[in-house]
Formats: sequence, structure tokens, C-alpha cells
Amino acid sequence: VLSPQMILDLRAGFARFQLDFTQADVEANDQLGVKLGVPNANQQEQQNAIPIFSPAGFTGIGHSRSLPILRRENTYQYVGNLTFTGSAHTVKTGLDVRRRHLTEYQTNRGNGRFNFAPNITNNPANNTGGSAMAACLLGAPTLIEQDYLLAWVGIRGTEYSAYVADDWRVTRKLTLNVGLRYELDTPYSEVANRWANFDPKTATVLVAGRNGVSESAGVNTFKKGFAPRFGFAYQLGDKTVVRGGAGIFWNTAGHGGNALRLQRHVPFGPIFSFSPGNFFVTRRVSDGFPTIPPLDLRLADNPSGSVIGVDPNYQPGYAEQFNLTVQHELPSSLLLKASYVGNLGRHLDTSFNLNQA
Repeated sequence: VLSPQMILDLRAGFARFQLDFTQADVEANDQLGVKLGVPNANQQEQQNAIPIFSPAGFTGIGHSRSLPILRRENTYQYVGNLTFTGSAHTVKTGLDVRRRHLTEYQTNRGNGRFNFAPNITNNPANNTGGSAMAACLLGAPTLIEQDYLLAWVGIRGTEYSAYVADDWRVTRKLTLNVGLRYELDTPYSEVANRWANFDPKTATVLVAGRNGVSESAGVNTFKKGFAPRFGFAYQLGDKTVVRGGAGIFWNTAGHGGNALRLQRHVPFGPIFSFSPGNFFVTRRVSDGFPTIPPLDLRLADNPSGSVIGVDPNYQPGYAEQFNLTVQHELPSSLLLKASYVGNLGRHLDTSFNLNQA
């Protein structure tokens, strides 16, 4: 308490989130894919299940396509609020800083995947009559895939927010709530620059700290995060009150979308994908997968396979929220209340395929 009219509130906090989502009935070093006879199915320490076998039209077998998920998140928060109370005004101002440390390991098909179609077993005379299950029993896939994660990353990001608000008792019947909040979230980076972003202009992958690329892999800081707020309460009569408000609320990009997955492609998360074709058996399940490639940053200069890109001028989404409420006191201690509430999403995150060919 600084004075009878002024209060300062300072706080600091720490929160930790841990998730270990692994394949059921699979233990470390089981190497079930290799024991099944699929070479190189279990090349990384976290991959010990059998590959995915997916014959078209049948229920497949194998691990869930997105396991394991190993995630650690530490959040450090520092908050300061100052409140001043006057005769007609209550003014509040404050600052909130949140530092996030994230570590995540996840692959989609780390033990490998085989798709099977009926075409390979069709009757050559009329190209019909084939069976995807027969192709599976023959070990003749039409698609072979395996992805690797060569970097168990340490992602870092900081969220800053500051605000000022005034509860103004204009008259005995009217109170206004006016405020402004400003939010600035730094683009995510990685402690050892294991962070990469596809640039469609050059058809290359920008690696943080390489060739002059920023630690955020070319993603700029959005600096227009202003969020005005307004509210009011007005007493129409002895038993009727009208309340309303509106404001803008920014959404922090921390939900695990592409903005937090810039290690899940070339060169830190390459994907092996091969289509043997539908007419001739050129590669079988027993041939397995190629040896896991070493980390090679030069692959970013001429990338192949799937890549991930975040717009350099990425803007977080926000919501426009508003409401209006009328309350009227009825006899017998009853209250009649009618409200209208709106919530409009703007600039929401989305992903799309740049290559529509």
C-alpha cells in the first residue's frame, strides 16, 4: 500500500506442463518393427512400435500416426499492477510478461508407413479384380513413408502486455469503463537456431542464424497489438439497468500450429517418401527403409518433400467481443434479464497448400 489511494501489486509465478503420450503396450528398446522383419523401422530411440500397414478399404494396423508426443513447457510470469482510487475515477495500469520455454518431440510416422492399393494385383488383361489385402500379404506397397526428427528443440518466446483502464463514475446513474491494452508477442526462436522457415519467393528454406537469417527464421515481430476496451452501466429507472461493452482480444500463437513447428521439416525433420507404382513390384516391405540421414543444413538450399512456411509478416488472430444487457426487477424478488452477446473472429490462423498443381 503506497498511500490510502494507491496500491501496488507485484507477483511472479512459474508453471510446468509435461506430456508423455506414447504407444500403448510398447516399451523402450522393444524394436517391434525390426523384429517383424522391417529393416530400419525403429531407427530413433523414441520409435519402438511396428510400422503402419494401411490396405485401402480395410482397417490398418500399427502405431497411431502422431506418436509419441513428448512435450515439456515451462512458463515464467511476472506481473505488476498499480491501482489509484479517486472520488470519481478508479485508474488501473499494469504490465504482464510471460516467458515460455517449450521442448517437444513428435513424429507422424516415425516407425514407418506402408499403403497398399488393389492395382498391383489387378488382372493384367483388364486391369481389374485386384485386392489391397492381397497386395499387403505380398508385401507390395504403393506408398512408403518415414519421417525423422533430428532436433529435439528448445523453443523460446516472450509475451508482453501492458494496459491502462479507468472506471469513471460520471453521474449517480452512469458509469463508464474505458481501457486500452497493448500486446507484443515475439516470434518463436530456438536455443541453437534449429528453426527453419520455407521461403516461397526463393523456393529455399531459411535456417535461423544461417546466411544472415534472424533467430526467428525470418518471421517479423507484429507490433500493432492494440486492444481498446469500452463498457458502461446506466440506470434507466429505479428498477431498470442497461449494461454493455465491447473490446478487442488478441490470440497468442501458442496452440502448437505451424508457428511452433518449424523444426518438423527439412533440414531438421526430413521425410522419406517413395511411391513404387501401381503396376510393378519395385520395393517390398522386407526392403524396409533407408538409413536415417545425418543433419545437413545444405538441404535447405534445395529442399524436397513437404516443407512448412510461416508468413514473414505473420499477424496473430483476434476476437471482437461485444454485449448488451437489460435488467429489470420484477415483483416477488424476480429479475428479468435480456442479453445480446457477440464474438467475431478475425485473422484466424489457417494452413493451406501453396502448390495447388
